[in-house]
Amino acid sequence: MKFLHTADWQIGMKAAFVGRAGQRIRDERISAGRRLVDSANAEQIEFILIAGDLFEDNAVDRVLIQKIADVLARFQGPVYLIPGNHDPVVPGCVWDHPAWRSAKNLFVLIEEKAVEIQRGKKPSRSIEEAEVVVAGGAGIGSREDWKLLERLAENLQGAVGGTRPPLDEGWIAESQMIGQSGKTIRPKLYIGVGISGVIQHVVGIQDAKMIIAINNNPQAAIFQTAD
Repeated sequence: MKFLHTADWQIGMKAAFVGRAGQRIRDERISAGRRLVDSANAEQIEFILIAGDLFEDNAVDRVLIQKIADVLARFQGPVYLIPGNHDPVVPGCVWDHPAWRSAKNLFVLIEEKAVEIQRGKKPSRSIEEAEVVVAGGAGIGSREDWKLLERLAENLQGAVGGTRPPLDEGWIAESQMIGQSGKTIRPKLYIGVGISGVIQHVVGIQDAKMIIAINNNPQAAIFQTAD
C-alpha cells in the first residue's frame, strides 16, 4: 500500500510579518497543495492523510475552505483529514463547511475510532491514450456541473480533460489540460463542453477523429473546428 502523509499546510496564514508579500505566500501554499495532489495521482498513491493544521485557524474565509476542498477532491482516491491544534473541532469550525460532505473522497476524522482504509482507485488512463476524451472549459461554471461532465466521461469509458480555467479552479490536474501549454490528444472522439475554442486549445485537439462541441453561444469559435 502506498500512501502520502502531510500536515501543517496552515492555509489562511496572515503572514503579516512579510508585509505585502503575504498574499504571495498564501497563494503559493494553495499552489503547493495542487502540486502535491498532482504528484500523488501520478505516483498512483492509494490515499492521502493530512494529519493536523490544514488551516491556520477556524476564522479562515469560507470561500478559501471550498477552494482547498476542490483541490483535494481531484485526488483519485480517498483523503483523510485530522483536525489539529490550529483548526480544532468546535462549533462553527472549518470542518462544518458543506464542502467536506459534498466531495465523496474527503473524510474528516473527528471521532477517536478505528478507520477502515478505502483502497484508492488507480488513476485512469492518460488523456493522450484515451479513445474518448470529454473536456470542459470556463462555460461549465461550477464544481457541481463539472461532476456531470466527469459522469459523462465515465459512462463513455473516456478520460476527462480541460482548459486553463478548470485547472485554475482545481477541477483537473495539469496532466489533464489540453492545448498549446498542455497536452496534444488524438482520440477517436473528443467532446468539448463549455469551451470557446481559442487557438491555444484547438491546437491540442485538431488531430481527433471526431470533434463534438457543446456550447450555448452559437458564435463560439469551437464550432469552426467541430465536425
